[in-house]
Amino acid sequence: MRFVSILLCIAVLPLSVCGCRKSSEPPRESPAPTIRRADPTTAPFVAGKRNKVYHKRDCPYAANLDSPAGYSTVQDAESSGHIPCVFCSPRGNEAQEKTP
Repeated sequence: MRFVSILLCIAVLPLSVCGCRKSSEPPRESPAPTIRRADPTTAPFVAGKRNKVYHKRDCPYAANLDSPAGYSTVQDAESSGHIPCVFCSPRGNEAQEKTP
């Protein structure tokens, strides 16, 4: 009898102590960030869908993108996981446009 009670303590006790039992309320999920994409033919910034680099529209490397995605702002492009092009430096150009 003692052996059975020890097995029950070992099997049941860790679940109650560690909090592994299922809660009555579902887990809360954080809302996904909204990324605003623009029309790739008119957007000021473009990136390839399979590429990690985003460019200014007039960058020579932007012409070689096979399936471009357009972004309205640098923040939208970077929040979708893209990095700025070293050649056209879109991040620096946007900062210069905002200054009076």
